[in-house]
Amino acid sequence: MRALLPRLPLIALPLALFLAFFHASVLDVGNAGWLIRGTDNGENALGLHAWLHDPAPGLLETQLLNAPDGVPLLFTDSNPLVSALAFPLRGILPADAQFVGPWLLLCLFLQVWFAWRLLRGHAPGPVALWCGVLLLASLPTLFNRYIHANLTAHWLILWALARFLDPVRARPNSGWAVLIALTAMIHSYLLVMVGAIWASAMLARMAGETGAQRARTLAEGAAMLAMVVWIAWMLGVFMPHAAAGNYGVFAMPLDALWNPGTPVFSAFLPATAQPLGRGFEGFQYLGLGVLIALPLAAVLIWRMRGKAAAEIADLHRLIWLAPALIVLTLLAIGHAPSFAGRQLFVLPLPQQVVDALR
Repeated sequence: MRALLPRLPLIALPLALFLAFFHASVLDVGNAGWLIRGTDNGENALGLHAWLHDPAPGLLETQLLNAPDGVPLLFTDSNPLVSALAFPLRGILPADAQFVGPWLLLCLFLQVWFAWRLLRGHAPGPVALWCGVLLLASLPTLFNRYIHANLTAHWLILWALARFLDPVRARPNSGWAVLIALTAMIHSYLLVMVGAIWASAMLARMAGETGAQRARTLAEGAAMLAMVVWIAWMLGVFMPHAAAGNYGVFAMPLDALWNPGTPVFSAFLPATAQPLGRGFEGFQYLGLGVLIALPLAAVLIWRMRGKAAAEIADLHRLIWLAPALIVLTLLAIGHAPSFAGRQLFVLPLPQQVVDALR
């Protein structure tokens, strides 16, 4: 029992966070009423409902929506992974089964678990460890995504970072294949981020390899990409569909990390609205606590230089993430950067590029 006490927060913390933000009734699989509010998580449940009740369902596709052509579950904002797991149980599930609430709780458990796995080898003591876990499990960038429930799977990013920081576990692609396959089955946005971390791990691996070894790494990378293409085909990505046409609409402002964007998202820092015609989802704002922690972390890193060789080695390894982070940041900012509610300029892009980014 004494050995289990240090790990009790792995159960208590996600439960406490869940009950602080959600009512326990959303965990009832038969309670679909809380999702009837015209938002993305309502569409999530509707897509799954249609597939489970379709008399002739396709492969992660239903004919009961978008008749007569039907629609892949991916385009209904449903969770393909959860749907595939629920399908064999359709005979015993409630008529209006929903898994959005249970999914949110599962994501919090996994967020805490992978935050703990990521930090346990670096924290100087249990207090620092659980403060770090709490920080990673209670970010505004996580909880503001509950409307689009699939995107609360930030634990996939923590899982990828934990693999990346371990040079031994980061080398073989077998573990990465499991992670990337799961991510592809959950959401493409997260796939881009996890894929960027994986690509950074492969770059770091190739830096220490010879010509033949690099050829093998490239071949493994090609096989990973082929797997993603196959999953995309299975999810219906290559079926004819109209482009969303919204590239840049939800772009990240240059001041997004400290600008809450709307007053209800912050009790401390002032909010500046997006430029006219730009949507706001509010998932970039870090929160006052993290903004205070960042300069403190920089000071601590500066003070420990030359003292903690293992930590410095981790920081050096993180440099391999720089190219991926630059690409992801530019993609998030888009071709029309804005700052403090004003659009700065528009970078003209070929229409083919704009269509691809949509």
